[in-house]
Amino acid sequence: MSARLRVILKENIRKLSLPSAIPQTVDELKTIVQETFDIEQDFSLQFQDQDFDGQFFTPLQTSEIQDKDTIKVVFVEPEIILTLQDSLNVKVQDSFSSSCADSSEDTGSCSAASSDTVILRSPGSASSLRSESWPVQFEVPTFSLDTELILQAANETHKKDDTLLNNPAVKSNILDKLAETIFTYTAYPSQAQREQVAEALVMKHPCLRDPVSFNGLYSWHNSLKYKLGNYRAKVKHLGYQN
Repeated sequence: MSARLRVILKENIRKLSLPSAIPQTVDELKTIVQETFDIEQDFSLQFQDQDFDGQFFTPLQTSEIQDKDTIKVVFVEPEIILTLQDSLNVKVQDSFSSSCADSSEDTGSCSAASSDTVILRSPGSASSLRSESWPVQFEVPTFSLDTELILQAANETHKKDDTLLNNPAVKSNILDKLAETIFTYTAYPSQAQREQVAEALVMKHPCLRDPVSFNGLYSWHNSLKYKLGNYRAKVKHLGYQN
């Protein structure tokens, strides 16, 4: 059955039509919301539970969401990671550093604890993060240990009965790692390049084939499009230009 949802999107309230009903997983629903409203920033979904006076909760499964319910898009602020490197030249010193400089005039020398100086990566061009051209054959990276173990077991099962893996947490980990790897080549991969990545992924891990597209790749290269958008936003937030 078809379904409709009321979507709270920042200051706007939109209507989401689902001709094929509410999808089976929260991850699938999130992808539909992302594509429908052209969202690039990372986000999570919440639903309004009438049993608790309309308070919003994070859904664990889409069976908690019914036709004509209200869901809310909650944007996730990009995580800021400061990399400490001796070779970088931007320094932030505390008050002790300045007093140390004054005392050096009298003593001729001054030593400060390492905690008194924080070295930050200076903003610049994100191209400095990319040192390689796009490969002729994309090599699928190694994922986290948990994900690799799950994929190994799922591939074995797929050989026996063609069962496909449906694990949102694994998919999220895969997309994060693929985006990080792709960004070492380009911040704006073409559709052909995303399809190349998706094809390499499914060839290495057949259990990840997309069950709804004719070639088993569509959902992967489409999800990569939005994941790269999120990754670019995080990098830009750190002061790098794409």
